[in-house]
Amino acid sequence: MRVAFKSIVDFTALLHGRHPYELGGSYWVFTLLSTPVICFIFGSRYLEYVESDAGKAQDLEMVLDEVQVYRLIGGLVFIQATALFVFLQTINKEYIYTFYSTRTGNENAMGFFTKHDDAERKIDVFGESRWKWKDIERGVVEWVNLQIPEWNESQPEWWDARRNALIPD
Repeated sequence: MRVAFKSIVDFTALLHGRHPYELGGSYWVFTLLSTPVICFIFGSRYLEYVESDAGKAQDLEMVLDEVQVYRLIGGLVFIQATALFVFLQTINKEYIYTFYSTRTGNENAMGFFTKHDDAERKIDVFGESRWKWKDIERGVVEWVNLQIPEWNESQPEWWDARRNALIPD
């Protein structure tokens, strides 16, 4: 499944692939930049094959010439670059860092707990797979054990059955 998603991201520039749980920002940019290069390499290999004895023996019905191949690839690269440029001009600028971030999925999950001061956001760490935040598990467990009596007594608006169910035994 992961290989299929990565392949889709590689050949479509799917923006969701830059999330730390998928490819991550820096790898997403790498695939975005390497895909056109690879397309030109494969275009060149196609032309070599068509001109080779094996290609001529195939009696291919539809053969693209060199100009057609490179126009096609160049056109697709231009469309992709234009779409990315327009997208980058229209998105919320605070998310630009996600395109070059090296943040991992584990760092992202632990960030729910370590980057926030309010309990409502900290508790979201339990919505993530436990193995993603195992490095800080002891601190999370200690913090929750101190907070639960207070939450049960004061019943903050965000402390509902769904959030309570997130906390493992």
